[in-house]
Amino acid sequence: MITIQEAINKNLEEGCFVGDLKDFLSEEDFQTLKDYKDEAKSILLADVEKYFICRYNYQPPNGEPQTYPDKISISEEKERDAYTEGENLLVWQKWYESSFPPGVELTNVPSEITKKIIKKFYPEHESQLDDHRISKGNLSLFKEGHFICKHNDGRNEGRICVILVYLNEEEEYSNNGGELVIENNHSEEFEIKPIFGKFCIMDFTKNNIPHSVNEVKNDFNRLTYINFITLPKEKNNLI
Repeated sequence: MITIQEAINKNLEEGCFVGDLKDFLSEEDFQTLKDYKDEAKSILLADVEKYFICRYNYQPPNGEPQTYPDKISISEEKERDAYTEGENLLVWQKWYESSFPPGVELTNVPSEITKKIIKKFYPEHESQLDDHRISKGNLSLFKEGHFICKHNDGRNEGRICVILVYLNEEEEYSNNGGELVIENNHSEEFEIKPIFGKFCIMDFTKNNIPHSVNEVKNDFNRLTYINFITLPKEKNNLI
């Protein structure tokens, strides 16, 4: 088992860290997260259009600037598919992002549990990470044909990292795509299977590594908890 200091060093030196939840969480927290994923899937997949919007970006024709909305309703997805295919436009991302109705909150559990992992990787920000203004994160859903092309996330003031926790069991995944593909600072490229028990951190305090998501195939519903950890401006002491 890797030590926390080795994990911290790897994250900062390579720009990312991929680990096992059980190595960083108590048995109780791991079980709570496991129960959460089962409950979340039963709720969310029963009415996808109620809980998600579609993130859909393409390269406009003739080098024109982007003027279209990149967040659309799921009911508009097929219409945009027809447009981009008809115009032969490059689509560089398509997937579903959680957008909960008023009064619905389904990220409290993973937010509180993953915060414990973040505190281990960034102990210098431990007290700041309890600020109530920090995002509780989102859930992403990739269905058949969804993907993200290779990109860098860009730098945002106060952003220290992003953490991803996969919410599918191995039998659901069954090699049906949706792997996160990362290129670290040593120009080594590797894939992370979207299987529960694994998590990934990408560092933004010193890094901004390229990554992508392979296209999902068949009937696989790739569900992931994701949170970009950004400190409030007045509490941000990053260099």
